Amino acid sequence: MTYKELAKNTVFYGLGIFVLVMFLLNQNKMKGEEGYFFKTKSSYGVDFDLEKYRGKVIVLDFFGTWCPPCIKMIPTFVELSSEFKGKDVVFLGVHSVTNNPGNAQIKSFSEKHKIKFEILHGTPDIERVYQIESFPTIVIIGKDGKIQHHMGGIHGKKQLKKIIDNLLKS
Repeated sequence: MTYKELAKNTVFYGLGIFVLVMFLLNQNKMKGEEGYFFKTKSSYGVDFDLEKYRGKVIVLDFFGTWCPPCIKMIPTFVELSSEFKGKDVVFLGVHSVTNNPGNAQIKSFSEKHKIKFEILHGTPDIERVYQIESFPTIVIIGKDGKIQHHMGGIHGKKQLKKIIDNLLKS
């Protein structure tokens, strides 16, 4: 291996390690902080106040209809919302401020992907307070109103189910 190839590989792998470390450091970065009980509009144009769900486990899925990884996560949320129906947990989609398609397209998107939970319009304030830097990002608020998980990227159904089950028990 030449010096040039070695230098190139070192930079490549070094950058990869840096990205991985930054990703891991940002996971659950808000744990223990008080949840932001925001007001916004739903995709049906109705006023929405997250406060009405205080005392329940709240699963917020920050996503965009234009985001392939977000779309990949939707079946997981649809299944989990169905499995936890009737329990003290609520699933809510929060659509990104970026490229917001409007109510009609979000409704169409919801129907296409069989989404039964409420989709809310994100705002710059909501995204800033919840430190949304990438999509999808999942924020789970415990019954005590505190953030228990803040996770960027794609996550498996088993992992999320276990987290929610544990929070329902506490």
